[in-house]
Amino acid sequence: MWKKITLTGIAILLLSLAFLLFPYNLPINEDVIAQLIQNFRQIISIKEPEYVRLTISLMEVDLGHSMKYLGNESAPATPIRHTYVRIGGVVSITNDQGKAYLILPKGNHTLLVMRRGLRGPVWVHTLNVLSDGEVKITFHLFRLEASSMVLYPEPFKGTTNLKITFTLPLSGQYYVGKPTITYYTAWGELRILYRDIEVSDSISLQNVWSLIDMDYSRIEAGGQTIEFTEEVRGFPTYIHPKLSFIPIEKVEVEERWLS
Repeated sequence: MWKKITLTGIAILLLSLAFLLFPYNLPINEDVIAQLIQNFRQIISIKEPEYVRLTISLMEVDLGHSMKYLGNESAPATPIRHTYVRIGGVVSITNDQGKAYLILPKGNHTLLVMRRGLRGPVWVHTLNVLSDGEVKITFHLFRLEASSMVLYPEPFKGTTNLKITFTLPLSGQYYVGKPTITYYTAWGELRILYRDIEVSDSISLQNVWSLIDMDYSRIEAGGQTIEFTEEVRGFPTYIHPKLSFIPIEKVEVEERWLS
């Protein structure tokens, strides 16, 4: 409302100045006056955007770990709490029920969800906000175990190249993360390669499942076999088959508009 009043005042001021600046002894160009009036009408006809209330509901289904998935497995969904969501310049944080509340204008917007902390990956989705409503987003998380692993030692470099292969579920589309690799050295040391950083045995095996490095810029169709080649320092004597995996996610979006 105030924006419209301000613009109207400016338009009136400009129109008044236009009349004052014309010399009194010169005829006023009718086209100029017509254009000024048209500009004035356009300014005062500007409509304020219509704001609506939007609820973003974030849920996660943790499907554990396996070498093979069909893509239709199910498990209880749990709320994703204390997570930042942003649409344009509007930011909110999900509550204990996984819900975030925003007020924004109708129209096309880009939704960003900050996954796994402020340094985690950002999931992006385009929304056409029609009215008050709720958007429910469910992340189906799989930890896909390797279907094959082959070691290629590089003795002069002191490293080993690990070729590791995974088979995606038969159908659907999946965001594909980066490998988390658990192995033992010849000296019996437990090491975990995560985000290209080797984690020593200061972390327990029970916590390996939380080391998820998702990549939302990579999405693959189901049924494919994908390969990674990772450089591992030293000469691993044992790659743990069940604790070496890639995270993959299937994301479902449900939109419910009230009008």
